[in-house]
Amino acid sequence: MTIPYQLSMADYVAGMASVTNSSNVVNFTGAALTSVDPATGQTNFAVQVGDAFIVGKAVYEIDSIVSATQLTLVQDYAGTTNGAVAYKIRHRSIPSNSAMAAAIAQLLALGSDAAPDHSRTLDDSTARLKFYFDSFLAKLAVGAYSGGVLQSLKEALSIDPATGVVSFPNGMKHNNPGFRNRLINGNFDVWQRGTSFTIANGASAYTADRRLISNYTGVSITVAQVNAPAGFLGRFALNITATGVNDGGYVVISRRMEASDLADLDSKTCVFAFDANGSTSVGTIDGYSRFACNSAIDNSSWSVYPGAALFAFPVGSGRIVSAFSAAITAGIKYGADLQTVFGQHSATGNWNISIGAEQFEADPSGAGKANPFEFRPLPVELAMCQRYFETSYDDGVAPGTAGVAPGDCTHSLDAPQSYSGVQCRFKTLKRATPTVTLYSPGSGAVGKIYDTNGAVDCVAAPYFISKKGFTAGINNVAVATSHTIAASWTASAEL
Repeated sequence: MTIPYQLSMADYVAGMASVTNSSNVVNFTGAALTSVDPATGQTNFAVQVGDAFIVGKAVYEIDSIVSATQLTLVQDYAGTTNGAVAYKIRHRSIPSNSAMAAAIAQLLALGSDAAPDHSRTLDDSTARLKFYFDSFLAKLAVGAYSGGVLQSLKEALSIDPATGVVSFPNGMKHNNPGFRNRLINGNFDVWQRGTSFTIANGASAYTADRRLISNYTGVSITVAQVNAPAGFLGRFALNITATGVNDGGYVVISRRMEASDLADLDSKTCVFAFDANGSTSVGTIDGYSRFACNSAIDNSSWSVYPGAALFAFPVGSGRIVSAFSAAITAGIKYGADLQTVFGQHSATGNWNISIGAEQFEADPSGAGKANPFEFRPLPVELAMCQRYFETSYDDGVAPGTAGVAPGDCTHSLDAPQSYSGVQCRFKTLKRATPTVTLYSPGSGAVGKIYDTNGAVDCVAAPYFISKKGFTAGINNVAVATSHTIAASWTASAEL
């Protein structure tokens, strides 16, 4: 852009000045310190703040331009009062005129909707980022410096202005950006085993799907589904409460993953993030996250501990972010248990801890920055959980609950039979041949099939178990004609 302006640095000496001893106000006759350009409406300044007002050998700095005939000085005038004294104003800055002001306004507007720019470049001498248009596409390119020389720019993305579709000519860091989060049920929406659990000291149990909790607090703990506390990202959270947790007592939350889930992250920087809210009546709670890795592919040894990431428990609700270096993730390709350990310190206290929105993912930046939490559709999350554990009970109903509908695992007899059974097909192909447990829909008793017409439990066992389903049979117990037998069940293929 060409800026059309004329600049004269000659002293300004028009008219006469009126000065008063001990006053910083100067008035002028026959002068025009400012004027208005009739074509643009912009104000022109013949002199500027910071210029020097000179009378004789006395020099004063101008503090403000009040009007076309008045200005003020930084210091009070120390000479003799005089209503018409010769003066000169020496420029120390560039006087602005309407053409220059208009040009500055154009520069400020450049890049707005009214004055769109066609290309922008950012450069910090280590890398260059350039946004530009080419072949009717909006493009973003990047390039790095080597030995002080800018290397060729590489096109990072392009946008089709007709459709808004974004493409990545050089590929993406994530092979499947829609499944960044390697944890299943990270938002705690799926609770197939029930919504409340009591875990004794020294014991372990699966709670919300895919979460194995081990208790070493010295007392029993209660694990339950709760509404997410204020500040959490999702609807629900996993809550742990206990009274009298020993100083040094701790709880381990395990998230076991297969080798196929982690192979591409082996020896890569990764980040684990989750919402947390907790308190203890006395003492403090802190923790760390770590990997327990397998010694060979999916051998469930969980015996290799490459390192841990410490964190401080937040006051109130907060998001905990733990970075894992390439050294710590070395070996997770065999399958790993991502563990979070919460510990009580300094005194025996009462716990109330909630966690939610868990996410474990690659960290391409290497700076320990977590991406926004990935919300997946609930049916997808449920199916991913059912690959490891499935039940005939409705979500949230604890296995063994009496008086529940048996789902589709029923069979009506057309003749009296001493050997009868039911066939059940899983909704999701299991990770491995599962362990099947039968429950009576009537009483909730384990290892029973229910004769719904006779209202009696019959001893039964599952057989012909596969990844797709199973058959359950009653052995040597007569069931009358037209009676219906039914079974509730769980199938576990957890790691």
